[in-house]
Amino acid sequence: MSSPEGNVRFFKRLWHLNIQNKIKIFVWKAIHAILPSRHHLASRGVQIDPLCPRCNLSNEHSFHVLWQCPWAKDVWSESALWPMLSRFLGQNFMELWCWTILNGPCDDVGCFAMISWSIWLARNQWVFEGRSMHGREVVSHAGNIWAQFLTSKPVRISNTINEPHLIHWNAPPVGSIKINVDAAVFDDSDFFGVGVIVRDDKGMVLMARAGCLEGVLTPYLAELLAVREGIILAYHLQWTNIIVETDARNVVEYIRHPNALAPEASIIAFIRRLMLQTSGLTITITITFCRSFANKAAHELASFGLRNLVDVDYKDCCPFYLSSFVRSDFTYDL
Repeated sequence: MSSPEGNVRFFKRLWHLNIQNKIKIFVWKAIHAILPSRHHLASRGVQIDPLCPRCNLSNEHSFHVLWQCPWAKDVWSESALWPMLSRFLGQNFMELWCWTILNGPCDDVGCFAMISWSIWLARNQWVFEGRSMHGREVVSHAGNIWAQFLTSKPVRISNTINEPHLIHWNAPPVGSIKINVDAAVFDDSDFFGVGVIVRDDKGMVLMARAGCLEGVLTPYLAELLAVREGIILAYHLQWTNIIVETDARNVVEYIRHPNALAPEASIIAFIRRLMLQTSGLTITITITFCRSFANKAAHELASFGLRNLVDVDYKDCCPFYLSSFVRSDFTYDL
């Protein structure tokens, strides 16, 4: 691996991460091996034992603290990144950073930075306060810090589960578009269905999609992927005011309060990132919850896609098998 200065694109990735600036600076210092570790301080003339205070097996330099120390390895083994990181054979933190970027999904890089930061905080807690944290605690701490940072950003997510009028489908406000999404899962199938239906403020169908994707998923994860499909569609349609509606209450809550280290964290982060990207434009995307009775049309589309193992898009028309559900929704809305 070349010197840090030669890896411009890897540094660009650092400065564009959706994390606190102080953590970006911390990672930059770790890459350049200038964290105030015992080895670094001793090399600068400070009278201090350079050995790692945890393991006493090696000098405590940046790479040792964050990766080589057996305690640090215990922390990483508790994270969702371990299957990818366990294959790393490099010799410094810059190589570890580049390995993560090249071998992990986009959101793994932010997760890596957060855990590295938490390892350093736990190290300081041990050195200066004599208090120790288990690996799982460190990983959980990293997830909580990142979740708090992400949820502090202005994302419009409305949870309307207590509004009785949403027992039936309601048309969106004048000038708005509503996208209902749902998923269908069969116990004996290796596929799951996704249904998306787009309607205007008069209840007219502008677009519909019956899809089928491969994978044996829990209903929650299937519903989350259905929401992702709706958000992607909303992002590309570029209407001014768009409501994405799902009958999966837990999906709305997890998007509202994400856990950055949960297995589905990358999907939720992708959804939130798309929503944040529209905030600078004249587009507003809102996610809301509705009762399952108000989401029958989207469910029928998802079931159709799964039953027939097809991916079908309908533009400016309503498929025949959906017409009774759309008429029923339109009647209730009136």
